[in-house]
Amino acid sequence: MTADSGPKQPEIPNMLDVLKDMGKVKLRSVKSRPEEGHAKSKPGDPTDAASLIAEALKRKFAHRYRSDSQSESDFSLPAPEVKAHPEQPMFGQHMLKSTGKKKLY
Repeated sequence: MTADSGPKQPEIPNMLDVLKDMGKVKLRSVKSRPEEGHAKSKPGDPTDAASLIAEALKRKFAHRYRSDSQSESDFSLPAPEVKAHPEQPMFGQHMLKSTGKKKLY
């Protein structure tokens, strides 16, 4: 019998060997979504309820994700309404229950 009768662990590679060729790696850009002008892929099975619903929702809410610079430049928040201040604030010290201690001020 040998001294190490347990299961063999895989040899851990030296990190210097792993990282030595990192300078040679070249990355390329990949588009994650097709642009508006390109042809869109059709769903594989038009009778599939989930794909029908997904496509309908994409069409319905597509306008929310378009980058329309004209609508962004014309967008303005509505002016807040000026309300008369009530005599007593709606919340504050007056709502706290008395503890029976004397006031310090």
